[in-house]
Amino acid sequence: MAKEYLGKTGLTKLIELIKGNFTKVEGKITDSEQKLNGSINDAKAGDFDVTLTVAGWSNGTTQTVTDSKFVMNGVDYLIVSAPDNFTAYNLAGIHAQDMSEAGKMTFVCGEGQTPTVELKAHVMTIVMKEGE
Repeated sequence: MAKEYLGKTGLTKLIELIKGNFTKVEGKITDSEQKLNGSINDAKAGDFDVTLTVAGWSNGTTQTVTDSKFVMNGVDYLIVSAPDNFTAYNLAGIHAQDMSEAGKMTFVCGEGQTPTVELKAHVMTIVMKEGE
């Protein structure tokens, strides 16, 4: 049986720490950064949640989520479980793959570990400066 090393409170604190660090590092987004292929404006930089449905798992191991906030250029994403489903998300071995299409993010779970409940993934948008 896997042990839970970060409880809901620990994960929430980690998310706040990470968000705070990126906000301090990045500061304000300049107009030129916002125009980078039009993608940063579309991203609406910030946090958002996506839902992984029970029925959405293809072949029991992959699920593609569609959201216009997923853009290809000028941003990176840090994706973790939402605090309310930390244990189930991590026991299923869920992680996101690299994006290959704007507006879509594919999640993968461990083989034989298909979730039997709806889960939420917490997405933090990290605005990249030109040249990074």
